[in-house]
Amino acid sequence: MPTSIVINLGDVNYVVQIAVDTSILNVLWMRTSLVNFRVGDTVRVYGFVYANAHTVEATVVRDTNIGWFNF
Repeated sequence: MPTSIVINLGDVNYVVQIAVDTSILNVLWMRTSLVNFRVGDTVRVYGFVYANAHTVEATVVRDTNIGWFNF
């Protein structure tokens, strides 16, 4: 950290900037790690969006495919 990931929304790729204090969460809103994220997972990102630059400064990144069954 810090790092970034690229997510696709429709025809647009967004670069999600992840800072040291960004919360990385699973479907149960519990902390997890980016190493658990997989290509094709559904990811919700909360933060400031720079629409023209296709960039997001994330405060929360949540993977809804990671849940209690992954523990």
